[in-house]
Amino acid sequence: MELRHSSQSIIDDTLINLRVLNEHVLTYKDTESGQIPNLRIQDLVKGRTQEVDDVETLLNNEEVIKSACQAFKDLLSVMSSFGGEEVIEI
Repeated sequence: MELRHSSQSIIDDTLINLRVLNEHVLTYKDTESGQIPNLRIQDLVKGRTQEVDDVETLLNNEEVIKSACQAFKDLLSVMSSFGGEEVIEI
């Protein structure tokens, strides 16, 4: 059996994956109608300015973003194992 991939196919797959990851929502904002996306990976890549009224809010926002980034890192780690096989002995 032979599996062939053209370089264009690999490039297309990579671009699709990057676009999907760029759209990944890290944090949400509460509104009257529910939660809406607030911060995405693409916002971190491009840079984003946020103004706050006090240091406590700044520190809280920083902790929320750090936690969301750690969760995203964990997600990437899990995603890297997709397509493989994992055997768990019990």
